[in-house]
Amino acid sequence: MIPQFPSFIRLGIHHKDQINKHVYQFEPYSDFNFVSMWSWNTSGAVKVSSLHDNLVLQFSDYVTNEYFYTFLGTHNPEDTIERLLKLATQKGFKAELRLIPESNLNGKSSCFEKRYILKEDISNHDYIYDVLDLITLKGGKYRNLRKIINKYSNKYAHTTMRRLDISDRQEQKKVVDLLDRWKRKNKNNDNNTERELHALKRIFTLARHTELIGLGFFDNNTLIGLQINEIINNTYYMAHYGKSDNSYKELFKYLVVEGARYMTSLGCSRANFQQDLGIPGLRKSKMAFKPSGYLKKYVIRAKQKTIV
Repeated sequence: MIPQFPSFIRLGIHHKDQINKHVYQFEPYSDFNFVSMWSWNTSGAVKVSSLHDNLVLQFSDYVTNEYFYTFLGTHNPEDTIERLLKLATQKGFKAELRLIPESNLNGKSSCFEKRYILKEDISNHDYIYDVLDLITLKGGKYRNLRKIINKYSNKYAHTTMRRLDISDRQEQKKVVDLLDRWKRKNKNNDNNTERELHALKRIFTLARHTELIGLGFFDNNTLIGLQINEIINNTYYMAHYGKSDNSYKELFKYLVVEGARYMTSLGCSRANFQQDLGIPGLRKSKMAFKPSGYLKKYVIRAKQKTIV
């Protein structure tokens, strides 16, 4: 069970159903998605609590590892913000809340701005796509992407896609081998790659508990590309993980389009590709697919007089 604020408990796999029951009432913000929380919680920093029937989380920043609080819910948001800011100050965190979903504000951001400093957190907005757009690539805005996809289709016509059972150890080994090859070819030996591998292995532990869709792209029997998606509320899919062998030029873009084609066959009409974290290359990649919109998030900072 998730305890009542101010008590917190470390995130456990047994919290999945309780968290999903809460978050499925709202638009699918990636930070509050259980698979995302669980897989990237490689340091064990995530803690959960409940306040006014809102889901409260202690997170560590994806880039800086700084601790902060956030919440998802619309019940008594003013008191929730006030008490979390007070706790942040007591704990020695920055006097701010991060990753606050726009839906928490109930369309009343101007009212909150009277008491707090609200800043749109552009680097953490979730990118939302119309899946049909990703499949058809119609119109001038997709001209360059169409050329890339057609060129890949012609050059690598022998490559194939199939569903992966990511709960199977042999399939998991193929995924890890792909990441190892990517790491060697990119001469990338930093901690981010190790954390990525750790996150992947944590995703594997959820494979039998969550509707995860693994899609593998193969050249003969060699896995050269991967997607791991999750169906949410029957209409959205969350793109949790993607990786491609850079020896196959533009494979990643082809993977995104063909992955969308497969997901629409399962009834999905929209996709969440999560945030870009302010990383220029990641932002450029996500913008290439022309998002139809964003799930916006905010940073809320205390004005001096609000903390007592």
